[in-house]
Amino acid sequence: AFRPDPLPPSVSTEQLITPLAEATQALGRLHGIGPRVGSREILIEPFIRKEALESSQIEGTHATLSDIYAYEAGQEALIDEDRQQGTQEVVNYLYALTHGLDAITAGDPITVELLCEMHDRLLSGVRGDEADPGELRTTQNFIGSTPYIQDARYVPPPPNEIPDLLEDLLEYANQETNLHPLLRIGLTHYQFETNHPFLDGNGRLGRLLISLLLQRDGLLPEPYLYLSSYFNARRS
Repeated sequence: AFRPDPLPPSVSTEQLITPLAEATQALGRLHGIGPRVGSREILIEPFIRKEALESSQIEGTHATLSDIYAYEAGQEALIDEDRQQGTQEVVNYLYALTHGLDAITAGDPITVELLCEMHDRLLSGVRGDEADPGELRTTQNFIGSTPYIQDARYVPPPPNEIPDLLEDLLEYANQETNLHPLLRIGLTHYQFETNHPFLDGNGRLGRLLISLLLQRDGLLPEPYLYLSSYFNARRS
């Protein structure tokens, strides 16, 4: 099993000054779009649904934006049978994201309890429902193309270490630091995925965590940015 070094790492940011400045400026421009549009329904709601769709598609989910709107309108009969399960997975992602953003808006810290609540909303009643929704894993998991751990591409830390590792990660994510917030968000996301604290749904929950941190750190006032489109286009 791989055990990541504890946060924070020793980071040299000299080579990152220019790209960080460019990224911050781009976020600032995006930050200014919302007030000009005026209506949350026009801009934010479609963005949230697009993020939910793209993030779920990374995990092999099949659904369309039209399916999501049909589901929310109570018109499930309009959704093809082979996409109904996928549509529910996307809607669950929306529930999880909304729950997390509500906590951030209320000024609550990101805690293990909050992540478990989001995980429960993410996996309940869909593929992965057997993977203990809302519970940190108590067995060893791994990433690979076969059911055999010896063939795994990656084996995360053992389950008995997960509670402490996640507490350490969130302590870092919630504390004041001189490190640029974008770097801290990237490190937090990396550490979460490396720990792989749940049996299933870690990829989606990790991407949800990015959205929460962008808003919590004041980089975006609303979830204007759907990074899953970027990840989806570049996955191997």
